[in-house]
Amino acid sequence: MSRVVTRKRIAQALAKNPSTITRRADKERWPFEEVSTNGGLQRHYPVDSLPKPVREALAELSAREAAQEALNRGAAEMAPAEVSGGNAAAHARRLAAEREEKQRAVQAAKQEGLKRFSALPSDSPKRLRAKARETVLMALWDYQRRRQLPLRPALKQFAELANAGEINLPESVWDWMPTYGGGRGLHVGSLKRWHYDYKDEGLWGLVDGHGTRKGQFKVLQVEGLAKVIHDMMLANPHTTPTQIKKYLEADHPDKNTVSVKAIERYMKHWQEENAQYFMYETNPDAWKNNYMAAVGSQHEDVKRLNQRWELDSTPGDLMLKDGRHSVIAVIDMYTRRLKPLVSKTSTATAVCQVFRRALLDWGVPEAIVTDNGADYVSHQFKSVVRSLDIDQRLCLPFASEQKGTIERALKTMSHSIVEMLPGYIGHSVADRKVIEGRKSFAQRIMSKDEVVEVSLTSEEFQKLLDDWADYAYGRDPHSGLDGRSPFEVAAAWKEPVNKIHDERALDLLLEEIGGWRTITKKGIRFENHQYDAPELFEHVGKQAELKRDEQDIGRLTAYVDGEFVAVVECAELLGISRKDRARAAQQFQKEFLKSQREDFGQFRKSVNKNIGAVVMDARRKEAENVSMMPHAGVSYTTDGLEQAGKAARARRTGAPQVDAQQQMTPEQKAKFKAQFEAEKNKPKAPVTAIESNRDKYERWVRLDRQIAAGHVPSDAEARFHKHFPQSSAYKSQKTFYADFNLQVKDA
Repeated sequence: MSRVVTRKRIAQALAKNPSTITRRADKERWPFEEVSTNGGLQRHYPVDSLPKPVREALAELSAREAAQEALNRGAAEMAPAEVSGGNAAAHARRLAAEREEKQRAVQAAKQEGLKRFSALPSDSPKRLRAKARETVLMALWDYQRRRQLPLRPALKQFAELANAGEINLPESVWDWMPTYGGGRGLHVGSLKRWHYDYKDEGLWGLVDGHGTRKGQFKVLQVEGLAKVIHDMMLANPHTTPTQIKKYLEADHPDKNTVSVKAIERYMKHWQEENAQYFMYETNPDAWKNNYMAAVGSQHEDVKRLNQRWELDSTPGDLMLKDGRHSVIAVIDMYTRRLKPLVSKTSTATAVCQVFRRALLDWGVPEAIVTDNGADYVSHQFKSVVRSLDIDQRLCLPFASEQKGTIERALKTMSHSIVEMLPGYIGHSVADRKVIEGRKSFAQRIMSKDEVVEVSLTSEEFQKLLDDWADYAYGRDPHSGLDGRSPFEVAAAWKEPVNKIHDERALDLLLEEIGGWRTITKKGIRFENHQYDAPELFEHVGKQAELKRDEQDIGRLTAYVDGEFVAVVECAELLGISRKDRARAAQQFQKEFLKSQREDFGQFRKSVNKNIGAVVMDARRKEAENVSMMPHAGVSYTTDGLEQAGKAARARRTGAPQVDAQQQMTPEQKAKFKAQFEAEKNKPKAPVTAIESNRDKYERWVRLDRQIAAGHVPSDAEARFHKHFPQSSAYKSQKTFYADFNLQVKDA
């Protein structure tokens, strides 16, 4: 090392600005000698006279540069020929294929983890703690995105601000956070571990004891190794894992405990997670073009139709002629088109309804912004968003400015809609009560827990909102659109739009998720009823995800490993003879096994079979075709949508039964008619009322009182009285009644 150094060299060693070094040198009175150069006088500082920390930093910098130079010379001698010319393209394709394979593996792990998480009891501490950690991660990622920070500083800043109370997290979340120094708090290490576990395994990765953390990024288990890798990557962006391994062998043998593959995995992960910071340090000009914030408007990064939507609900409710309702709306950030929906309550089903209207009319968005309300983070809505490959961004609690566009649109609606309500007479200053009433309406509908009375039915009010959104708000010029209207901006867009053509498939995606059940040789047991379908019996022993339509409680749609399997039916709820269903199912299974014996794997599932239709004749008509959307574009599909399409086609009933009947002989027709009349005249099976956990708990309490009073229970009552207290339903209901001091009334 040279015996004198310049301020730039010292600044490089200490990672400081040269002007900062000059001020420190003057303050601490470092000795120097001024030397005349082409640029003027330059200070030369004797190394031996500098403070010890500065000398150590200079020595470390020199050693690092010497080792790097040696590595670069060795790498130049060993440069592989396959990265040049045409082989470079092949190498790039191979890397892309590896990334895609890794992504598929991660997606499969997340799907498996979701099944395990769904199987946890709703009141399980592991489940509640994992959901609390997910809420913290959503807030962390939003903070990182808004501040344009790399992961490491984002973790540190977020933890400090959250612990200081400057970031609002729900109290229910803090109850599940780790304890540090006698109090609840967030630690950078915990946040980092949750972040990587969630990226690799989804929600299941946040469950305590899930058994997949060991061996994850072995680099992080060696103290100081990650810092060495970061420094080398920033000093030389083209550093390879092999070069880092050789550097560790030469200069850090105590840290040379991981394989080249482990270093490679960590380098790829770190570079992906800190892409902006890496580009800022290695290529500042490229960073300016790609990442530098354009301060001034939250719309400035929105450059495309359907690039980002916002969804929200009115905080207050409307008392209409047919009951209490609220308004849910979605807005396209690029065009400012607005789609409102009048709903009984802002539930997950209602959010799915307004989302469905926007999807069919506008196309599929790239991302959506919502708050953390239960209806927007429900399993049902998040499943739809995930199946359509849409990025959902959650706002921090009490941070309404993060979805300010939809909130301003709802406020504009609340002020403007009064003009179209019955009895509105204008803005006369003399009519002060009208003006005050207008102000009261707008303020109350945008205030939580307020109720505004409107003398209209929900159908009439929905038409009023639709007309206002399309012909008033949608046609008025907007300052944020440079004086153009949403209609004009949308009409001017000429690029293709991702569209969903299979409306029935979309409807099945939007159906409520009933849960997960194991397929047995009898079918699927769901809410005290037995459901079956012939296609189920080749999946006995597997877990099935169920979706249900509230308007058709006798049928469920079953998926196994994310793929549609069958529409399962309940004979009791549909009033179909179980004897005929059993005969049809057994025949289907015999055909399946026979075909497998002949040529395993070549049997084609009869996805259009509908045993109810075979017994009771055609029950449903073909769904109507989806009307064309205004923008021409490409057909949009995802794996989830394709599986829903299979389910939709399985629910449709054609008319082959009529053709088959026409081919019968007169004797066969007469016999079939007699059998059909006899079956039709049989009394329908009774429909058993579905008993909730609360009903079961109250029934047990009443039975316990009767037994205490001397009642002799039946065998069924005795079994229920003995076994129900051991269930989680009993324990959760007992806690609920005790916490709220509730009493079970006698029947």
